[in-house]
Amino acid sequence: MNINQEKNDIHSLDIPNAGSLKTEYNRIFVREEIISSVANNLKSLLKSFPKNINQINDKWTKACAHLNQNVELSYNSKKIKGLFKGLGDNGTGIVEKNGKLIEIISGSVH
Repeated sequence: MNINQEKNDIHSLDIPNAGSLKTEYNRIFVREEIISSVANNLKSLLKSFPKNINQINDKWTKACAHLNQNVELSYNSKKIKGLFKGLGDNGTGIVEKNGKLIEIISGSVH
């Protein structure tokens, strides 16, 4: 479904476990204010980059829903299953499999 079509509510998208800000917080949010807030926060983070890389990594880790969870990553056309341990120094994903830590350069979490 195209976002510009008439029926573009969250239920019509058929995404498992999807929610909306309106549903979660029982109030209406102004799209432009959300975008402005995100842009301002990114601008602030980027001004100090890369000196603040540890701060960014810490905030990301606290918000990560996959941390210490079993995940399946697609990498070089193969699937790697393991326990997601976080991010490496260069933004790589770290997965523990059979007691070994594996760095995933790019991939998608399933």
